[in-house]
Amino acid sequence: MRVGNWSWLLGTGLLLSSSACGLIGADDDPPANPGASDAAKAGAAGRSFGGGNSGGGERAASGRGGSDSGAPAGGSGFATGGSSGFGAVAGRATGGSSSAGSAGSPAPDPDCTAAVKVEGDLVVAPGKEPTVLVSNVWGNLHIQGTASQLKQLRCLQTVGGSLNLEVSEGDLSALGQLRYVGDDLTIEGNETIRNLSAFRSLGSIGRTLALRDNAALVDLSGMDLLGYLGSTLSVSKNPALSSLHGLEKLSALSGLDISDNPKLEDLDALSQVTRTNADIRVENNRALHSVAGLRGFDQAHTIIIRGSGLLKDLQGLESWTLQSQLSIDSNAGLVSLAGLSGLKQVAVLTITENPSLHDLSGLEGVQWLNDVTITNNAKLENIDALGSSLTEISSFWLEGSPAVTSLDGLRNLKWVNELTIRSCGVSSLTGLRDMDTIVARLRLLDTKVKDLSGLANVGFGGLDLEDNSELTSLAGLSPINLNLNHLTLSNNPKLSDLSALAMLRTIDNGLELESNAALTSLTGLDSLKSVAWISVVDQPALTSLASLGSLKTISQAATFLRNSGLSNCALQQLVTRCKPMTSQLEGNGPCN
Repeated sequence: MRVGNWSWLLGTGLLLSSSACGLIGADDDPPANPGASDAAKAGAAGRSFGGGNSGGGERAASGRGGSDSGAPAGGSGFATGGSSGFGAVAGRATGGSSSAGSAGSPAPDPDCTAAVKVEGDLVVAPGKEPTVLVSNVWGNLHIQGTASQLKQLRCLQTVGGSLNLEVSEGDLSALGQLRYVGDDLTIEGNETIRNLSAFRSLGSIGRTLALRDNAALVDLSGMDLLGYLGSTLSVSKNPALSSLHGLEKLSALSGLDISDNPKLEDLDALSQVTRTNADIRVENNRALHSVAGLRGFDQAHTIIIRGSGLLKDLQGLESWTLQSQLSIDSNAGLVSLAGLSGLKQVAVLTITENPSLHDLSGLEGVQWLNDVTITNNAKLENIDALGSSLTEISSFWLEGSPAVTSLDGLRNLKWVNELTIRSCGVSSLTGLRDMDTIVARLRLLDTKVKDLSGLANVGFGGLDLEDNSELTSLAGLSPINLNLNHLTLSNNPKLSDLSALAMLRTIDNGLELESNAALTSLTGLDSLKSVAWISVVDQPALTSLASLGSLKTISQAATFLRNSGLSNCALQQLVTRCKPMTSQLEGNGPCN
């Protein structure tokens, strides 16, 4: 159906003037928005109807304008009022707008008394501009083009759904009467606005405020009345934005995404926001030098601080005590974690790719960690700060810190589920001397340890020793380890002594020996009776399997490849005796 020259998107709407159908005035409340304050909704126009119905149904018909009388019952639907032109609409429009102002609002426009209300969605774009004033849109409002499309929206007070502004140029001052948006407000792709003064009357946004790709936006000043934001603040890809000033009245939000704003210096405007269980992402803001504005987000669900090149520390966050997931990632100038002194518990802690970070000072108060990943912090010298209070941890992964030589920061731990040390300068395990259990596995990969001294009291689930250039023996391994889940010894060029494994009886899964060039004997495995699978690959110095004389069962697979010192016939005898389901014998030595 068409009204004048304008398309009705859903084909079920009516355009009614204030003189038609006996409608109540425009001060009725809009559709309810859970959580919005009464103050924010005051004066908003809405969708209550009263009086008699002089129309005869909402059936599609050709555009018919200029009449003040309704169609007879069962007749055609109609458009009435002074003009039939009305943007791209889905829904119903009614007239009689209130011109009442509010604190901070511009002076009321007398013409707004004749503005109409739209029940449904409205699209305003080049060639689809409304020719009547609009006071309220109860559905979604999508505006495209330039500021010239906004002239008939100067009386707009409420949008019941989402307001999406893709206005490429010109100011947005025509929206100065807007007080309430029920769902999302999105402002994107504007080349000229420097602030948000056009929204000086806006008090409430039901869900998300999204500001992205606004080339000239310097700050958010002008939104001085905004006190309620029901969900998320998203500010991204605004190349001139230096401050969030204008949001100082915000007290709560459930999500925050501040990303790719290269000139943004701080988050101070958010200092009054307090919220638990929020998801926070502050990412790739190269000029950001302070995150103190996040102080109110204690006990957040997720906090990511990433790519803030000028951020040197975390001062201002001393009020944080408990966090679910905290990630501090790729901050080139970060030298200290100072500011986290109040933190007691973190479920998931990730500290990675911070090339200037020297130590973990600031984490001295942390008592409990569940899952910790500290990787590729090239200048990190120690983890000693964790030794002050930390007594419980589940999984710990330390990687890519060649200057870290000890694990003293873990000295108070009694158990851990999984412990991985990789590509670090760790040369001693004495920091684990009071630990008694590693439930799943210990992984030492590319370290400087010479033996396993420091593990005299530790029972293991599994043990992985790979690429340790200085490892010569397994001395220090506790004799309580009669059973292991798995044992992997790979590419340890100086490893020559397995005698510390003399207590080992069974391996539930695999025994893997590969590329340990100095290993000439399996002495130490003399008591081993069963494994699920065994793999011996590229062990050129190994000449005998005599130490496996007690091995009776290989339940799954036996693999022996490229062991030039081992007789293929001796290997076949082992396979025959232990009866694995599958076997692979290739490239080994000839039968004697």
